[in-house]
Amino acid sequence: TGPVRFLDALANHIPKRVWLDEMGQRDNKISLKGKGLENSDITEFVRALKKNKYFKGVDLKKTERVEKDGVSYFEFQIMSTVDFSG
Repeated sequence: TGPVRFLDALANHIPKRVWLDEMGQRDNKISLKGKGLENSDITEFVRALKKNKYFKGVDLKKTERVEKDGVSYFEFQIMSTVDFSG
């Protein structure tokens, strides 16, 4: 079904140095929040989502560098319209 294929596609497009903390959906809008070790990792993820047939209008809303316990990483938020019919 569409949602299962969507989640499979999402899992297959996340770069190794990016992880999701939160995913929310309202109607056909989706919000993804997570972290990446480098800004370029997040950019790679956004590019992959833009090429995916389930995501429309992918928009990187926020990236913010964070340093915690001596570790530096980036937090991000991505908004998109989702099309489960693919």
